[in-house]
Amino acid sequence: AIPLLADERALAYLSCPGRSVPYRGELLYSLLSVALSYDPHGFSVPYAGYFTGAKQEAFVRLCLQVLGLLLQGPADTATLAPDAWNARRPQEQPGDAGRPLPEHGPHAFRQLLAGISSHREISFMVDSVSTLLGTISDERGTYLPKSIRVPEFLSELLVVVFHLSSCDAFVVGACGEGEIAALVEGILHVPGEAPDHLRDDTLGLLTWATLVRLTTYREVCIGLNADFEGDAPNDVQDFSGSLADLVALAALKHVSDYFATARVNSFHRCIVEAALSAVANISIFAEDLCIHTSTRFFAVFERCAKSVKSRRGSRGGAVWLPYLLEIMVYVVQYQYATNQHIAYGMVTRMALFKELQTVAAEP
Repeated sequence: AIPLLADERALAYLSCPGRSVPYRGELLYSLLSVALSYDPHGFSVPYAGYFTGAKQEAFVRLCLQVLGLLLQGPADTATLAPDAWNARRPQEQPGDAGRPLPEHGPHAFRQLLAGISSHREISFMVDSVSTLLGTISDERGTYLPKSIRVPEFLSELLVVVFHLSSCDAFVVGACGEGEIAALVEGILHVPGEAPDHLRDDTLGLLTWATLVRLTTYREVCIGLNADFEGDAPNDVQDFSGSLADLVALAALKHVSDYFATARVNSFHRCIVEAALSAVANISIFAEDLCIHTSTRFFAVFERCAKSVKSRRGSRGGAVWLPYLLEIMVYVVQYQYATNQHIAYGMVTRMALFKELQTVAAEP
């Protein structure tokens, strides 16, 4: 079979602000309206979601796929790997928004998306996204088995949320309406609902790329200090702590899963880097990280330190050690008084730190 060759010129033409494309804004807003107006609960009647019709859900899925296509940037692939993730340091750079991804020039559809700022429109998008992503938790917490149907287009929705996570009005609106907890929890649940045609690492990278963007906002990081009372993803252990603990535990779980393959798989390396970058972002503001987070964190740290002592070089797990050291520096510098578990873990591993210091001093 002849492989399908993608031609980027059509998308480049449509997304160029300098081109006069009729009804470009109407196209974007109509797709958003149709997709986010979908009611997964069937008017809050148990099992009613199964009778809404497969055609309606398929149409919403198609709208989300078109949205994801239009919001793509032909120049995005030119991003260099070292520049893909930047940890935000708000105390060191006052007034800097700290965008996690570099800009590649104007993009008409992204500008239109970022230009949505009215309270009514932002409230509609925040409520709709939270409701759709929250169907996973709702389905698990219902007393009637299978009474809530989880939509099959959550992976496509995550692509749209990825782009919304860089829109100031949307993120600030989510924080202002108290929906940031539901938003973050829903994002972390999506990889567990991956369809058969999508690989787990694909949604994993999209999940952590979205969370890196969200955690560049101070309001989001502060909101993550709230107690977590929801339903944790299946791959996250039971714990008692905050939303910051949820994000950190999920991130460290992905780091552990892809630790070995990240040496040879650039895709997995991006997942590990994005997950650690998200933890670095929240560590500046995280208060009282629970003992489960501390235990998981130092397990990963010791695994990286072992790579340093075994002298495997930059291709081993030692490349992640600076991220972990940076996280510890942030905790000690900004949240030392409330993070006794992290502080205790550092004190009890002083011998390991001295070994690393000795190795670093060697020529």
